Amino acid sequence: MSRTLFFAIFLAVVLGVLSGTHYYFYLRLVKDTGLSPTWTRVAKWTLVALSASLVLTFILSRLLSHAVTSIVLFLPYVWMGSMFYLLVLLAGADLVKLVAWAAARASGHAAWFDLEGHRLWLSRLSALVALGGTFIIAVVAIVTAMRAPVIHKVEVALDVLDPALDGLTIVQLSDLHLGPTLGRKYLDDIVERVNKLHPDIIVLTGDLVDGSVKQRFSMLEPLTHLSAPLGKFFVTGNHEFYSDWMQWQPAIEKLGFRLMDNRCLELEKAGARLVLAGVYDFDGARFDSGWAPDLGKALSNCPGEGPIILLSHQARIIKQAAERGVQLVLSGHNHGGQIWPWSYLVLLQQPVITGLHRFGDTQLYVTQGTGFWGPPMRFGTRSEIALISLHSQR
Repeated sequence: MSRTLFFAIFLAVVLGVLSGTHYYFYLRLVKDTGLSPTWTRVAKWTLVALSASLVLTFILSRLLSHAVTSIVLFLPYVWMGSMFYLLVLLAGADLVKLVAWAAARASGHAAWFDLEGHRLWLSRLSALVALGGTFIIAVVAIVTAMRAPVIHKVEVALDVLDPALDGLTIVQLSDLHLGPTLGRKYLDDIVERVNKLHPDIIVLTGDLVDGSVKQRFSMLEPLTHLSAPLGKFFVTGNHEFYSDWMQWQPAIEKLGFRLMDNRCLELEKAGARLVLAGVYDFDGARFDSGWAPDLGKALSNCPGEGPIILLSHQARIIKQAAERGVQLVLSGHNHGGQIWPWSYLVLLQQPVITGLHRFGDTQLYVTQGTGFWGPPMRFGTRSEIALISLHSQR
């Protein structure tokens, strides 16, 4: 599928969802609350403008510089996240009203709900509660998202790890989504903090940037200063393909990363070995069959010695990895759900949301991500720099 056709279909779906959501807001916040004609017009055109601004974010975020988008698109992005919470709270209020009405009808008291004054009072009360709740959550979520990532220490015991590698450390970065909101200043801080950790290996598991090489490459210069004695490695996320992987591939290599595109290699420290492998993201196949994740190909030339650590942007590779005897999988993509309770929807596609999990003899760590996508908001999650320490069970 061409990138143009993919984005055309994507925008069509987005338009449908946005139109339906904002029409629901109109019914609940304007029509049902009995606003005056003047305020009805103001509210109606405000909702139209907000809906249109969200469509423009998908276009302008890939056309404008970071200096412009970080200012111009901040409010539309905030509305994107706030819209989700407003929808959840309004729908929740409607569900409560429906249950209350059903209970009243069963007990013979449904007439209370049929009085116009009572219906209007309930509509206004639920609208105010939903709007107030959305505002509070949005403020908390914005403050949380804009804070520096936490250092999340993860201890992983591997029974096949050579004791000489006990204590080997891997820093995992993922899902920075640099460009529209987060820029070079944010990255400078991350690079400085990572280098202070003195990791043996640095891995970046996809979704580094949103935008073209021409737009965004200069802000990535700090990544050249990342240092690890055993190297730094990169696997694609879905957004690398949205941003034209053909152009980004050589650019990532210029930053000093080894591309783990359906391949593996052997790393050695103190005479002991481990195997690092990586696969393309699942969305790569939408744009080119050669960019499909192929774990069989990635492992086909791996040496027999040492544990295998697999880099895959999406955790849904875990079943294949477990079947092929991979000891540890490092993934991202989910952002920890980014804004709870969106995390529960993530589980419809992914096996886990975040954290360290075991699938048979294979362990999987899914980071919450080092940045965020879209809304500058995190609720119930934190951006993180994952510091993974490997330990031998021998």
